[in-house]
Amino acid sequence: AIFLIFMIGGVQLLFWYLQTGDLIQWSYAGEGFYFMKPHILDFLVSYRKGALVYTPILFVSFFGLPFIFMKNRLRFWGSIVFVLLLLFMLSSWWNWYYGDSYGSRVLIDFYPVFVIFLAFLLQKSGSITAKVVSIIVSLLIVFNVFQSYQYYHNIMSHYDMNREKYWYIFGKFGEEYENSLGGNDDIEPYHTQPMKPVLLIDNTKPSPFYRLSCDTMPNVEANDDTLISVHVKKQQFPCTISILAEKLMEYKALYAEMSCTTINQGAKLNDVYWTLSIRGANSPSHYYAFRINGTPKPKEGVREDVYRFSLPVPQNLDDIVLISLWNKGKKSFIISQLRIEVFGIKK
Repeated sequence: AIFLIFMIGGVQLLFWYLQTGDLIQWSYAGEGFYFMKPHILDFLVSYRKGALVYTPILFVSFFGLPFIFMKNRLRFWGSIVFVLLLLFMLSSWWNWYYGDSYGSRVLIDFYPVFVIFLAFLLQKSGSITAKVVSIIVSLLIVFNVFQSYQYYHNIMSHYDMNREKYWYIFGKFGEEYENSLGGNDDIEPYHTQPMKPVLLIDNTKPSPFYRLSCDTMPNVEANDDTLISVHVKKQQFPCTISILAEKLMEYKALYAEMSCTTINQGAKLNDVYWTLSIRGANSPSHYYAFRINGTPKPKEGVREDVYRFSLPVPQNLDDIVLISLWNKGKKSFIISQLRIEVFGIKK
């Protein structure tokens, strides 16, 4: 038995050794837990990846716990402690939603525990209750499969769903809704010390560390020309913020929060994007784009958005990090009160 266990477990060790020269390879270097800041509520009920939102059968299974209590109190309290410790551990990982996936993928290994709770509910409740529960569970399975279809066809965002996006695509299917969501809401990269403010871009004063190439105008909302405002008149590239490498190279990771107000002037801005890229002769290529609107549906002509995203770290002094507005559909609209704050993790 020991030999068989070693042969099965040794396959992974052998692959690691052949590829890296080490028997053990920790593949999560530079990542860790925030045990003092667990995201338990987000992990359970958020629109981003809440386990009870995207796998609601888990919620039904908890109704089996009273029947476990009546049968064996030790097993009941053992189940409670296990579930609480599990939720605490999983929600304390720095990326509590665990990247691209449908729902909470890290709970899959523990589904058998929740199935036991559900089995007690079906077995110990009355026949009428059991039938009602069976119907509810069957409907939730259909609902779960339908949302999996939405995820597979990119109707659902793979990593940053929110209330607006969730209810926009709820019950929707078809090509019209595929790849229709925009916006961007990355969480901060893992860090053990507070992230340092690196740069504030709001046009309040000149800076040697960034350059604006925008068709600017006085701020429409506040009549204040100290904030960046862009009047887009069908130009394809009406605004680019160029951040020079000198200010960024001392950091091992960069993170930005950008806010703005969009006045769409009656146009649907489904084909207008923010793009992130780096320009430099010897730098690794980097290009990322996302729609400026979270959903295609305009919100009374004016919407306020906040975008959060990682920035590429320059490798050479002649590199330039670019944040650009790409008016692919050549629409006319106004971007006002544009503000970008950059944070970094020191090397």
